[in-house]
Amino acid sequence: MTQPLWKLEHVTLSGHLRPRLEDVSLQIAAGTTAVLGCSGAGKTSMLNLLVGLERPDAGSVSRNWAKTTDRPPIAWSPADGGLWPHLTVRQHLDAVTDDADDWLNLFDLTPLANAPPDRLSLGECSRLSLLRALASRPQVLVLDEPLVHVDTARVRRYWDEVSRVCHEGDISVVFALHDPELILRQAEHVICLDDGRCQWQGSATDLYSSPPTESLGWLLGPLNWFGADETTAWLEREAPTAISLRPEQLSI
Repeated sequence: MTQPLWKLEHVTLSGHLRPRLEDVSLQIAAGTTAVLGCSGAGKTSMLNLLVGLERPDAGSVSRNWAKTTDRPPIAWSPADGGLWPHLTVRQHLDAVTDDADDWLNLFDLTPLANAPPDRLSLGECSRLSLLRALASRPQVLVLDEPLVHVDTARVRRYWDEVSRVCHEGDISVVFALHDPELILRQAEHVICLDDGRCQWQGSATDLYSSPPTESLGWLLGPLNWFGADETTAWLEREAPTAISLRPEQLSI
């Protein structure tokens, strides 16, 4: 059996008024995993733990990455970009790759190659942050709200490039995002957080087709939720448990 990339055991991370994470136990497998939850659920706190920016106040976080000298174990694109103010766009990429020109072209940043971060828009900063992480070809890519400021017309194309590079380079991805369509397109696994606790973990398709609760189902888009006592009236059949139906499953 393949070892998980991370294993969290009874992890608690303190906050100002309440724990940001509380008694979280889970494993993150190789592949593509999305961390879901409303604002304040604990997504960024979990990613900070995964990349080692913070340490748990209780519990343990263990990592299982291949020992290699030719590629970094992890690359991180934080929500604020984490760009280096004294370097140009090209220099950000020169720091991690010998093929800066190819990478600049991939995310349409060639015309901005000599610009410093303070001359970039939020969308351009978002692209550069993700591109720098991707170009380092790590074993694992951790992304907090990637491409969130990029116009929707380009986002899908950039995600396609991320998927291609990760598939070719055997790169696992863990990301936090609020876009249900992109999550379903990209993620194999999902972790659902609420108020600092892990509420559910499993496959993205299972959460979409058979959510355990209405609130978890809504994390992947709109749905109609029928309690066990409502199925007879609305669906003309009885059911021992609640049933969820997505809009595409309904007909008039």
